[in-house]
Amino acid sequence: MMKKIFLFLFTISIIISCTKDPDIIDPIDLEIMDIAGVYEMNYGPHDLAIKDNFVFACRDDKIYVIDISDVALPVLVKTIDDLEAGNIFESLYISNNTLFAGCTSTSSIYSYNITSPANPVKISVFSSIIYSDKKISPYDLFYTGTTLWVSGSNGLNGMIVKFSDNAGTLTATDYWVSGISGNAGGGVWANADNAFMSTADGFIYSFSVSDIPGGPIDTYTFTNESGHEHWGRNILGYGNQLYWADWGAGFITVNISDVANLSADALITHSSFNTQFPD
Repeated sequence: MMKKIFLFLFTISIIISCTKDPDIIDPIDLEIMDIAGVYEMNYGPHDLAIKDNFVFACRDDKIYVIDISDVALPVLVKTIDDLEAGNIFESLYISNNTLFAGCTSTSSIYSYNITSPANPVKISVFSSIIYSDKKISPYDLFYTGTTLWVSGSNGLNGMIVKFSDNAGTLTATDYWVSGISGNAGGGVWANADNAFMSTADGFIYSFSVSDIPGGPIDTYTFTNESGHEHWGRNILGYGNQLYWADWGAGFITVNISDVANLSADALITHSSFNTQFPD
């Protein structure tokens, strides 16, 4: 029997929109909410993005456009079905009227005009070499100003790439590649001055947005316990805090008020080991 995972649109939509665009609402105002509507998918989405009354949900080689004007009765109105064999849409991000979609398997970043969310129009596909013969397999996306930030891997090493965006057409302007094998980029987030990336081996890196090639300003990690190995997943920032979901530790609040001295403020752990962080 096919396993089915439910997409709880109303609650997830509000949380995602608040965290990816922190100007919408202060996270401390969030409360536990009842589920108002459900759209059923055969498998759970890799990522969600929101514009107006529409939710974009990606899974494998498709992006689903779901109308939540009536949150009690969400309706699928469009399926973006890219025909390129092997595409896996892993991440989504919306800036104004542009939807960016990262494909890990084909090392591509798609952009769509979503002025009319129910009728997306493809603008371009970035799949160029970043350096030598290496591309980036994009795991996470974030947008500031006219810059798209991308974290991922060149197939072996973690990468962060800074893209200049011109109406959906991307140009890679700066990048940094980790010298450690096997530490693919996880989450990425940036503000006006600094960018941050988490990696698969359980690190947080801070960078100056004006000198990405210069490498990290600081790194932060923890000592894991057996059975709770490092795996740095997504990060989201708000003010002087970075919220970090890590497979090996749980949910960590990282203080980024001093980007040269990252530290943990709080930890919600899923294990009995409460001393991962020395701060």
